[in-house]
Amino acid sequence: MKFFAGIAALLMTFALIGPASARMACDSYQHKETGELVKLVRDAVKLVRSKGEAAFKDFEKQGSRWNSGDRWVTVTDLSGKGVCNPRFTQAEGRDLLEFRDRNGKPVLNYMLREVTGEDGDEGWTFFYWPKPGKSTPEWRSLYVAYAAAPSGKEYIVSAGDYDLPMERCFVRNQVDQVADLVQSMGKEAFPLIRGRDGEYFWRDTYVFVMSPDGTELVNPAFPENEGRNMIEQNGPAKQYMPIVLKKKNVWVRYDWPKPGSDKPEPKRTYLRKVEYQGNVYIIGCGVYLSDE
Repeated sequence: MKFFAGIAALLMTFALIGPASARMACDSYQHKETGELVKLVRDAVKLVRSKGEAAFKDFEKQGSRWNSGDRWVTVTDLSGKGVCNPRFTQAEGRDLLEFRDRNGKPVLNYMLREVTGEDGDEGWTFFYWPKPGKSTPEWRSLYVAYAAAPSGKEYIVSAGDYDLPMERCFVRNQVDQVADLVQSMGKEAFPLIRGRDGEYFWRDTYVFVMSPDGTELVNPAFPENEGRNMIEQNGPAKQYMPIVLKKKNVWVRYDWPKPGSDKPEPKRTYLRKVEYQGNVYIIGCGVYLSDE
């Protein structure tokens, strides 16, 4: 890439945004539309809990708050079978566990993990899916939540958006999840982070791992950098590495190209230092300011 050939001449801006606080749950969001989507799903869960399967008829009504524009509520049971999907009715009654998006992401597996994990019964997943009436998949941000109907049946209730701005809490949560993996598995966690079919690469956002000396260990967006010392290449690591090693977790700002591009753009990155069996790793993930 031209960017890496000329990185020594790059005029990089770098700013310390401020020390990061404790783990931040996505209960508050920067953007109004994100909160509106979360509220839609939580209200749909309440409807399933009160009306049971009769709520599915409400979700199917075109033009209602449950099914309007590019947002619509879907319901899947915990076996992975589609139950209610008013925009893609062909998914109803089908086993969706084997469904994978364009990048090979096993979407239903990630949805199930969000609603049955130790950290709660709702959360986010990101994948490619076409808009209604279109054939070309686009990035979709999906909020999912667990709902138990009066009948005793259990469901995943979800709704998504195609143009949702990136939230910093998405980035931080990804870093925290990968930090937990690395702290328990060390380098054995790297294949889980590296794959484009995994949870840690979506849109222009990806998780990377470095060693304290600046060597890139994992970078699914720029795999050509793995094994390179980014400090020696005069990259932003030269400025932020001493800070994260001292503070353990921090937000920083610098310029870096988006995946597939060689044009640097302003980016805000969350970095966290973790240890496994005496080895130190730096976990990072960022959001480009143009996506916020």
